[in-house]
Amino acid sequence: MREEFAIRCRRAQRFYPSCLYSPFRHGILNGKVALVTGGASGIGLGIARSLASAGAIVVIASRKLATDRVAQQLSESSDGTVYAIQLNVRYPDAYADLFDRIEKLAGAPCNLLANCAAGNFAAPSENIDHRGFWHTFQSGIVGSAILTHMLIQRNRPLNIPTTVLNLSASFNKTSPPFTVPYAMSKAALDKMTKTLAGELGRDGHRINGIAAGPTYESARLLFSCIFFAVTPIGRMVYPHEIGNIATFLCSEYASGINGETFIVDGGQSTVAFPQNFFHDVPNELWRTIKDKKASRKTWTRMNRQI
Repeated sequence: MREEFAIRCRRAQRFYPSCLYSPFRHGILNGKVALVTGGASGIGLGIARSLASAGAIVVIASRKLATDRVAQQLSESSDGTVYAIQLNVRYPDAYADLFDRIEKLAGAPCNLLANCAAGNFAAPSENIDHRGFWHTFQSGIVGSAILTHMLIQRNRPLNIPTTVLNLSASFNKTSPPFTVPYAMSKAALDKMTKTLAGELGRDGHRINGIAAGPTYESARLLFSCIFFAVTPIGRMVYPHEIGNIATFLCSEYASGINGETFIVDGGQSTVAFPQNFFHDVPNELWRTIKDKKASRKTWTRMNRQI
C-alpha cells in the first residue's frame, strides 16, 4: 500500500469503537412488516437483525436455499420474529404472489421494504460483457424499482403508509474507476429515491437510502488494505452500524426525513479518493478476481501488490 494514500486514524479502536448494542428500545418498530431483500448476508443481514430487534416482523429474501437457517438464527439472536423466503430479484416473474406470501407469513400486510440485494464487482470495463451489466442492473436497480412499485401499488388504495429503504453505495459519490456497472446502478437507485419521495410523500409513503462504504463483510473482495488506508476513522464500518441507521430511518423518529440518502462510510467519501489504485492491479490478478473461490492467500498477495 503506497504511503501517500494512508490518511487513516492510527487509533481507530480507541477513538472510533464499534458499539454492538442497539441504541433503540425494543418496540419502536411494532406494527412494521419488513421485506429485506439480500437479507441473508452482509449489510442486508445487519439491517434485518436491527429491524427485528426493534420490534418489526422481518421477512428476509435471498436466492440461497439456506435462508431458513439464517432466519432461525436471527429470531433467536434478535428476540424478534423473522421469516425467510427464497427469491432471486433478477427474475421479476417470481414476484407475482410475493406480497401475498409475506402477508400470510406475518399475518399483516408488508409496509416496509429494504432493497438490499445487489451485484458488486470491480473489473476493467473492457472485460465486462453484456451479462455483467445486465445482472448488475437487474439486482441493483430493476428489481428494487419493480418491488417498490408493486408494494406502493398494493398499499396505496388501502391507505397503508409505506417506508422504503434503498441500500446504495458511497462509490457513486467518488466514482472510482473499474466499477462502472455497480456505480451506475447505485446512481440510478439514488435518483429513484429522490424522485419517488417527491411523488409519493403526499400519500404517506417515505423513501430514503443509505450509501454504505465497504464493510468488513466485503473487504476481502474489495482490496481491504486500500480501504483501510483511505478511511479517515481508520476502519471500515460494520453491518450492524448500518443497521442502526436503517432502524432510525424506518422509525417514526425519522418521520420528517424523506428523499435523502445518508452516507455511512467512515468519512471515506469526504477525502480525495485515490483514483489510480485499481490501475496498479496486474492483468493476471484481474483474472483471479473473477474466481470467487480464490484462496485467502491469493487475496493477501493481491493486496500486497497494489
